[in-house]
Amino acid sequence: MSTAVFEQTPAATEAPRRRIQSPLTLRDLLTPVFYYRRRAMLALMVPVILAFVAALLAHPVYIAQSRLLILLGGDYVFKGSASDPGSSQSFDRAQIVHAEMEILAARSLHLEAIKEIGLAKAYPGFASAPNGLEQAADRLEKDLTIDNIPQSNVIEMSLRNADRQVAADLLNRLVSLYVDRRREVFKRADASSVGAQRDGLSQRLDQLEGQLTAFATAHNFGDYNVEFSAVQGQQAALQAQLQATDQQIAARAGRTSQLGRRMDLTPSVVPLSTDTARSAQLDALTSSLIALQAQRREAAAKFRDGYPLIADLDGKIAALQAQIGQTPTSQTAAEHHGLNPVRQQLDSAFADSEGELAGLRSGRRALQASLNAVNARLDELVRIGPQYRELQRARDVVEGVYQDLAKTAENASLENAMSRSRANVRVIQAADPPLKGKSGRMILLAAGLG
Repeated sequence: MSTAVFEQTPAATEAPRRRIQSPLTLRDLLTPVFYYRRRAMLALMVPVILAFVAALLAHPVYIAQSRLLILLGGDYVFKGSASDPGSSQSFDRAQIVHAEMEILAARSLHLEAIKEIGLAKAYPGFASAPNGLEQAADRLEKDLTIDNIPQSNVIEMSLRNADRQVAADLLNRLVSLYVDRRREVFKRADASSVGAQRDGLSQRLDQLEGQLTAFATAHNFGDYNVEFSAVQGQQAALQAQLQATDQQIAARAGRTSQLGRRMDLTPSVVPLSTDTARSAQLDALTSSLIALQAQRREAAAKFRDGYPLIADLDGKIAALQAQIGQTPTSQTAAEHHGLNPVRQQLDSAFADSEGELAGLRSGRRALQASLNAVNARLDELVRIGPQYRELQRARDVVEGVYQDLAKTAENASLENAMSRSRANVRVIQAADPPLKGKSGRMILLAAGLG
């Protein structure tokens, strides 16, 4: 078939010429087919035969599947210090799921899973290779698919393998190792490290306790604060007793001095009784008077009044009578003297006062000695106070840190023991051996035909 071209009128020679093509016919399509039929058949048969051979040689591949539910727990909450509780931070759902997928995709986790299943069992083709374990890990990373189901906290995992049982076992073992690995990753504290630090602090605390005990023994006290308060109390009590004793000594000294003056004025001996009798002088004078009166009567009988003898006798008689009138009628025959009872009482009171005064002065000396000892003890306690407080401060600091570490160690041990039961990962679907495998033969044939 040919194509006809028509020209327009000569008047249109100046305009560009247009080529008019006829419609495509069946002959136009079949002409190259018949012309290139051998090459076309060869080009068709080669890929088809290759695809058919590949399909015949293809082995079925089994895909095991498992699903995990990620709970939004406290593992992804960063807690600040106790002094700043408002500094806590948490991750959102997408970050949490992505972090869990990164843990699942860890190469070390894959290597450990292959080791536990067995390289010859998981990937027999790499068992004899020098670096077969690394090649198997690379193959596992290609065969393993980890996806997050959109808008959910569910992670879907699928693993391909030529052995249906190996696919399920390897995937389940990978999940089990992942749960253990994430517990180590999110473990809040290393119990062994904290325990070692606690033991070290315990030894340091024992050393400080020994130093405090030796220091207290060397300075003879049990509790410094109690000893200091007791010594201060003793000092105040002794000072009060000393003042009271000084007052008593002053009062007793004044009483003793007053008793001494009274004793000086009081005689030690006083008359007790006096024996009286008629006066012998009066009797003698009376006898003389009687004798003179008798002489006058005799003279009066012989002589007349006015005679000198009679006048002389009258004068003597008058003198005797006057003397008799002045002479007491009785006289002391004997006087009895004895000790003055007042002086005895004064002596007794003076002796008692002097004894009490001496006792008070001796007691004051003892009180002063005790006060000096207490003052020396108080000065010693004041002097050793800074050393004791420094030791006690160091002990308190170490003890506080030790208690915090002990609590941390107990909490870490408890949390680590309960971490498996409180894991924020739940296995929704464990991997089961797939019943049917996928060989991909139809895909290979379709690819060959394509």
